[in-house]
Amino acid sequence: MLLSLQVVSQTLKVLPLQPSPGDTIEISYDPTGGALESDPLTSCRILLYSDFQMNSRKVPLVKDNGVYKAFVPTDSLAQLIAFSFSAEKKTDRETNGITRFYRNGKTVEGAYYLTAELYLGQSGKNLFGFDKEYAKAISFYEKEREFHPDGKFRISVIQGYLKCLLKADSVHAVREANALLDSVNSKGKLTDLDMLFKFRVYEAINQGEAAQKTLADLQKAYPSSPVIFSRRYKEVVSPQPAEEMETLALALIADYNMINGAEFNYFLPSVYGELCKQYSKELNLEKFHEYLSKLTNPAAIAYNCHLAAISLLEAGQEISEAEKLGRRSIELADSSGLEKSNPMQYGGYLSVLGEALLKQQRDKESLLYLSKAHALSKGASPEIDLLYATSLARDKQFQIALPFFESSIQHAEVDSALKKLFHDTWLAVHGNDDKFQWTLDTLLARSAANRKEVLKKEMLNEKAPSFQLKDLQGKRVGLEQLKGKIVVLDFWADWCVPCKMAFPGMQQLLDLYDKDKDVVILFIHTLDNFAVDLKPKIKKYLQDRKFSFRVLMDERLKNDVSSYQVATPYGIKALPQKIIIDRNGIIRFRSTGYEGSSEKLVSKMKDMIELTRML
Repeated sequence: MLLSLQVVSQTLKVLPLQPSPGDTIEISYDPTGGALESDPLTSCRILLYSDFQMNSRKVPLVKDNGVYKAFVPTDSLAQLIAFSFSAEKKTDRETNGITRFYRNGKTVEGAYYLTAELYLGQSGKNLFGFDKEYAKAISFYEKEREFHPDGKFRISVIQGYLKCLLKADSVHAVREANALLDSVNSKGKLTDLDMLFKFRVYEAINQGEAAQKTLADLQKAYPSSPVIFSRRYKEVVSPQPAEEMETLALALIADYNMINGAEFNYFLPSVYGELCKQYSKELNLEKFHEYLSKLTNPAAIAYNCHLAAISLLEAGQEISEAEKLGRRSIELADSSGLEKSNPMQYGGYLSVLGEALLKQQRDKESLLYLSKAHALSKGASPEIDLLYATSLARDKQFQIALPFFESSIQHAEVDSALKKLFHDTWLAVHGNDDKFQWTLDTLLARSAANRKEVLKKEMLNEKAPSFQLKDLQGKRVGLEQLKGKIVVLDFWADWCVPCKMAFPGMQQLLDLYDKDKDVVILFIHTLDNFAVDLKPKIKKYLQDRKFSFRVLMDERLKNDVSSYQVATPYGIKALPQKIIIDRNGIIRFRSTGYEGSSEKLVSKMKDMIELTRML
């Protein structure tokens, strides 16, 4: 049977109507009458949820009489699959390509729950235009509870349902939460799962003090419970200095006998993997290799080598080591057949090695890897194409390089070094400067327009939590007193190397808006244990480098040391992260990570600030 989802005129057909986990899904997409009617398509983005884990990738499309077709294999744990179709500059946000999986005539556990999450999350907003549709999400949570009342993840389902209901009807949410709590308390002696259930319910309706008391009671009554293990595991893998993460990790491994015991051994590779990532971010290669040696899965080793190579390249340090890590990631990827199973990821591995070779002026070698990376990406990555064009130009293949520069510059951020190389390539091909500046300005204008279109789709509409924090001089600064201004929050930590790499660019941004009374830029130091007073160290660091930042110091909550006064309500789980708040106290943008150069950072932040100003 076929499922036909028709919006406006375009049509998506999915076969079978009620797929079982493990089925190969066949899709047929006819864009006639829709946003993509006149645009050639090459691939479709899919979101495949399996065992509550989301895998996002692109699948190639084959065109047959105006209809685009593809086949997508799934595994035995598949729950939900969603399809999003886009051309070079547009996305068909009207076609709701969401299909749930079935077993024995009813949806598998988690299918409706994940549908609700899609209606609330950023993926749903960006791909399908769902703007936090609480009523629909609530209906899907209710269906999940109806079909799987005793499901393995029922606690998460109820928590999600209550959080959503609290947004839509707070009185109803509190009433229903109290009824659930009464039913649990009536049992008499509570199990660890009962106490976890109470904790999640209190947490869902923002009763933090009651939630923390329940958690403390749970830890006292059931110290060896998987529930407490899960809580401690979450603390280990949360963003924090690598040394603190290692201390927590070693204690967790010892307390739960994770090396020799069977019950929690499954989580050991992920603990080692997190330590690898954090030490590589802090450029501590000795510790990185110590924990990398404890990993046994080739894919995990390859991925962590890849991430470490990126960290070194971004920092401009140990480039030869980045090359070694890049080569190892590719060797392991080759042994596991990654090129066929995930060509885009494999292309990313190739591009990192190519970049490491470029930075060492080994242009011919880099070209071997970047040409293959370009072929695998099929034009979907302007960053890879720019690297490829750079390697071609460095190898004096100017005639081939020029069109790649022209096509990729209009879709990517470029710095002054790349502009110069583009100029050199132009001169080598044309023999003069005629029309170069006009061409460059045109491409840069298109790049700016394209970036702004992408940012518009990423624009948020979330109420910014109010806060008050002290700055380095002890003066309190609150969000309320900044109402009517555009507020930029830069969340960082003293231990975060990428945070500090972004500081020269942030100083340039600060200088750019120095006389603009409508824009305020604040730096919030967070995700630290605050066991030592860091204010003197931070003051000296800023003074030595002539950074004129106003730094606010986040605070840990007294009743929950894993939470922070500002970072937690703002959902800060990775650093660096920048948040743009409009004049009415609404979060409009989030930007995570380091852009790679001050020029790119300033350009992106300026675009976000100016788009926010236009609201």
